[in-house]
Amino acid sequence: MRFWGARDWFWDVALEHEGSNRSPQAALPRVPRRSSSSAGPPIFARNSLYDRANAIFHLPVVAQEVLQALLWPHVEAEEGGATCGAANRGLSLAVTFVVVGLPLYSALLAKFTQTAVIRLLDARAAEQLERGACPTGHPLAPFWTDVPHYYCSVCGREELPLDHPMRGCRRCDFDACGACCEAAAARAAAGPRPRREPAWVRLLLGPRPQPWVPQVTHALRRTTSRLIFVTGWLLVIAMLGMHRRIFGDPGLEPEGGILAGPRCTTRGPHGHQVWPMMVHGRGWMRMGVGLVYMAFGGGFAFIPKPSYMPFALSILAWTVMALYWLLGDEWGSVWCWLASCLCAVILWSLTSCSASASSTPR
Repeated sequence: MRFWGARDWFWDVALEHEGSNRSPQAALPRVPRRSSSSAGPPIFARNSLYDRANAIFHLPVVAQEVLQALLWPHVEAEEGGATCGAANRGLSLAVTFVVVGLPLYSALLAKFTQTAVIRLLDARAAEQLERGACPTGHPLAPFWTDVPHYYCSVCGREELPLDHPMRGCRRCDFDACGACCEAAAARAAAGPRPRREPAWVRLLLGPRPQPWVPQVTHALRRTTSRLIFVTGWLLVIAMLGMHRRIFGDPGLEPEGGILAGPRCTTRGPHGHQVWPMMVHGRGWMRMGVGLVYMAFGGGFAFIPKPSYMPFALSILAWTVMALYWLLGDEWGSVWCWLASCLCAVILWSLTSCSASASSTPR
C-alpha cells in the first residue's frame, strides 16, 4: 500500500496479516489535499496536508529542547562545585519523563488517531450504505452466501451461515449483512441527520476531518494496544528508579548498585549535557537502555497518516551506537537534538507528498 509516495512498511505488514475479508472498513479513495488559502496562519491552524498531526507529534520533542535550555543555567552555575540544586534535579527528572515517555506518547497518539479515522470511515460507510452503495460508491449487488463463515464489513458479525441474504461489492471486497442493510434503509427513510464530530476528533484531524487511509485493521489496533501497555510500564519503572536516584538518599544505594549514579545534569567533555538517566555504572545497563528504547520506540509508525517521518526516525535510531561510541554518555542529549531537527522533514514531506498526490490518479 502506498500513501501518496510515502511507503509505510508497518502498515504493509499489518494489512497482509489481516486478510481480505476481515476488515470492518473497505477501501476508500484517496482524499485530495485541501490547499491553504494563505501562508500566514500557523501550521497547526492551517492543517493543510496533515500539518496538525505532525505538530502534535512533535510536541514532546520540542518540550525536551525547552527543558535542555532551562537546564543550562543551572549546569553552568553548579559546574565545578559539589552542590546539586533542587532546580537541576527537578528539570533532570522532567527530561527523563519527556524522553522516556515519548514512545508511550507516540503509541497513545496513534491509538487516538486510529479511533478518529475509524469513526470517519464508519460514518462514510453508513452514509454510502443508506444509498445502497459500498464506501467507494459502487452499487451493492444482492446475493446469498454460497459458503459458511462470511463476515459483515459493517457490523463485524462473523460466522454468517450458508444461504444468508447479503449485499456486496466484489471490486472493494465489501459485504453487508441483511440486518445492516435493513437498518440503513430505515435511516435513509427517516431523513438526513446533522453530524458533528467530537472536539478531540477535530483536534487531531481538523475542523473538516477527512479519513487519511482506506482502512485501519484489527491487527494494527491490537499491536498499538500492546505497545501502549509495554511503553506505559517502561515509563513507570524508569520514573520510579530515577526519582529514587535523584531525590532519594544517596547513602542508601550501595556503590555499583543498579540505581547508583549522578543526581544532576552535568556538562560532558564534549560540551553536551549528560543526563542522570544516561549514566549507569554497569555496561550491560547502558547497552540495554538504548536497545529497549529502540525496540519499543516505534509507535510513531502506527499513526495512520502519510508521512516520511517513520522512515527518517528509523534511520536515526541506528545512529545510537555511533553516537555512544563517539560521545559516551552525552549521546542522549545529542540524539534528542537530532530528533528535534527532523521537524525539517515535515516541510520536505509536505512538498513531496503534495507532488505525489497531484500526479497520482484517484
